[in-house]
Amino acid sequence: MYTELKLETTVDFHRAHRFGKETEFRDRKDGIRIKTRPIVCRFKNYKDREIVRSSAKELKGTHYGIQEQFPKEINDKRKMLWPYFKQAKENKKKAYLKRDKLFIDGNEFILPDDDEMETNDGKEKYEKQGARPRATPHREPQRQTHRSHIGPRTGRRR
Repeated sequence: MYTELKLETTVDFHRAHRFGKETEFRDRKDGIRIKTRPIVCRFKNYKDREIVRSSAKELKGTHYGIQEQFPKEINDKRKMLWPYFKQAKENKKKAYLKRDKLFIDGNEFILPDDDEMETNDGKEKYEKQGARPRATPHREPQRQTHRSHIGPRTGRRR
C-alpha cells in the first residue's frame, strides 16, 4: 500500500478485512482476466483516513482504487443522482457528488419531485418509480373483541 500510494508516513488501522464476493472482469488494455475482492479498512484516526484518501489520485492507471463506504440510504440516493451527474459531465459542466448531494457548477442539484413525474397513465408512473401498485383491495380494520372478564385465559395454547 505504501509503495502504490507513495505514502511516507505509517497508517494505523483498527481493523481491515475482505468484503463480499470475488468478482472477475477483463482488463481494458491487456484483455487479462482480473479477480477483485474489496477490502474494508477502519482507521484509528481521521487524519490517517484523509491522508490515504488524498493520495488516492496516485492509483490512477493501476488496478487499485479507493472509495468511501456509505450506508444503503446514501448509496440509493447516489444511484438516483448518477444519471444527472453523467449528463452534467457530458455538457462539460463541473459536477461532483458529496455524500448524498450532487453539485453542478457550485449549485446543489435537487431531484425532481414525484409529483412532477406523474402522468395521466398510472402504469407509466409506477414503471418510472420502480414500484408496483397494490393488487389487493383496501380492507377495513378488524374490530377488537372485548373480553368480559380480566384474568388468565383458560384452555390449551398452541
